[in-house]
Amino acid sequence: MPFRQDDIADRLRISAQTWRNWRATIPALQNRRGARAKFTSGEVLALMAIRTFMESYGMPIRYLAQYSDGIFEALRYENWRVARECTLIYRPKTGEVELTTYKEAAKRLFEGFMCTAPVGPLLDELEQAIHHHYSPAELGESQPR
Repeated sequence: MPFRQDDIADRLRISAQTWRNWRATIPALQNRRGARAKFTSGEVLALMAIRTFMESYGMPIRYLAQYSDGIFEALRYENWRVARECTLIYRPKTGEVELTTYKEAAKRLFEGFMCTAPVGPLLDELEQAIHHHYSPAELGESQPR
């Protein structure tokens, strides 16, 4: 389900000014200009993860932008049912980004500082955005009679 650029700031719960700043700062967004620009669910999920890292760990967008390609790549996942049981790990010291199960992430807690963004709650938020954004007919759902 593609999202239009106009809807992204609302879906991410960020201001229009913050969205403009993100577009100028995050490499994956820099060539996506204009009202017709569209974003996949995976890209919106990656932006939600970036927002989570900013809110939970106080990381500035200019810092995260350096490693954002890894976040986008990790969340271009096709099997969302499996991803729901995963967490996104970001290691600020090395810039490593990885999508892994909660169990694997727990095993790595003592390997050094890492930031995590559980994917399940992000997917819940994304699903709400999709249902809010599209009509039941566009989603292929049957209409109530």
